[in-house]
Amino acid sequence: MKKVSINWKKGAYSFLTALLFSIIVIIPDYLLRIFSHNYVAHFHANTFVLIFCFMASLFLIKSNKFFITVLSLVWILMTCSLFYLFHFGRYFIGSDINLLFVETEDIALGFFADLFDFWYLPIMCIILFALSILLRKKTYKYIYHSNKFIIVFLCAFLYYPYSVSKVRNLQDKYFPSSVRYIFRNGMNSISMFLIDTVSGKQTHKTFLPYEVKKERVISEPTTIILFMGESVSSNNMSLYGYERKTTPQLETLKNDKNFVYRRAISSSIRTGSSIPMFFNLQKEAENDIATLEGGGNLFKLAKNQDFQTVLYSPQNSMTFSQAGLQYVDRTIYRDNARKEYAQKADEYTLELLKSTPLKDKNLIVMQTRAIHFPYANIYKPYPQYDVYKDEKTHFRINTYDNAMLYFDDFLYRVINWAKTLKGKVYFVMTSDHGQMMGQDNLWGHSFLNKHVAEVPFMLYTKNVSQKDLFGYNNPPKLLTHYDIGKFVAKILGYDIKNPNTPENIYYINGIDISGNAGFIKYKIDNGKFTEIK
Repeated sequence: MKKVSINWKKGAYSFLTALLFSIIVIIPDYLLRIFSHNYVAHFHANTFVLIFCFMASLFLIKSNKFFITVLSLVWILMTCSLFYLFHFGRYFIGSDINLLFVETEDIALGFFADLFDFWYLPIMCIILFALSILLRKKTYKYIYHSNKFIIVFLCAFLYYPYSVSKVRNLQDKYFPSSVRYIFRNGMNSISMFLIDTVSGKQTHKTFLPYEVKKERVISEPTTIILFMGESVSSNNMSLYGYERKTTPQLETLKNDKNFVYRRAISSSIRTGSSIPMFFNLQKEAENDIATLEGGGNLFKLAKNQDFQTVLYSPQNSMTFSQAGLQYVDRTIYRDNARKEYAQKADEYTLELLKSTPLKDKNLIVMQTRAIHFPYANIYKPYPQYDVYKDEKTHFRINTYDNAMLYFDDFLYRVINWAKTLKGKVYFVMTSDHGQMMGQDNLWGHSFLNKHVAEVPFMLYTKNVSQKDLFGYNNPPKLLTHYDIGKFVAKILGYDIKNPNTPENIYYINGIDISGNAGFIKYKIDNGKFTEIK
């Protein structure tokens, strides 16, 4: 038998050069972060592994013609993605590729018109493309190469959209994300296009764009604190009639004329859908274009009024990746403060809040980890909140209610800090979704049920006239995320009109922002929730 010899040195050299070849593809993401604060893509290990698999298999292909052809297509994709992002303010999606074949002339004219404004984008891509070619030329005779890698490359290329098509939650898999690399977003969009083409289905319904009208310029000192809770159900808050005394601190505010509270319905039953829907005022379950276009994005509206925009969250960056991170001036979340959040949890968010260097106009968005499962972890360092231990009550209810005691105190401290601020102050609170505590024998969230979407709404104001409350001195008995988002937009000087659905028709989306995982359509009449079958 012939002995097979392995040249480990050549193998290592092949691996390292293929790795360098892959790194070249993500260089634009880091260059653009230097020159544009609004560009927020950053490293994700699983995304880089995906890029390495594609690019390494391409780099080791023997055929120069195949290599040059595919590499050219890769950098054309990168250039087009960047132009689309800088022109429209968002990444292209699968349905945009369809338009390329329908409106070719208009797109070409727009491309050349923008060429003078964004001339550095194609130059950067051409230089990096040339660098890739040079790397291949200089290392070709020192590395392993075989045309068998064509099969590996094609299998990887075709398997990616196939695997995406089998995933229920399409949003996470192939929706563009501001924190992902350009290459990954491009592959996601191509996957969407291929899935739509092969299946004959369109992943997007057509909706009319929302009308965003600037009503006034904000000139007075104004601070908006937008507090987004985690898994906070109004059903377990004594402020809303729950039998256990879980919100004693907040109840001291009930007679305060500056404090308003109502029940509300979240836009989704999952954080990853609820957050982008809320911040982009996406009302309809299937109207993901409202989120992708971001015309009514609250961070964007705030920046248009010269507000300082701030985000503090113990969640990871993906939670807000479609919520307008490109319009946020100061961003601290678990990805870039892992040690601090591991040690202090939500208390670190409060520290950040109190140390925020405030300007005349501020939009501060803060999120908590409370009350995420396991609930006991929320109050574990604070034994004073370990109150409810009734053995006849399910342990999940006991621990959730104890965690609510902590949350109540935390929220009260935030409101007390807000009272110390100067100028107009709006403290607006809701939650990404609620949590089921045994209703219908169900627990937790992430499944379609009205009770999962039942959340609180609270408003505390200071130095704000009745006129500047826009009717929210006495809001409707039952609100929605969409209503609350429109209210915040009003505070920011904008009126949002939705031409697609009647005012009293709303949706609770499933786990997918496109509505692909189902949704509940309902109406609200005189504070009453009625599901529309």
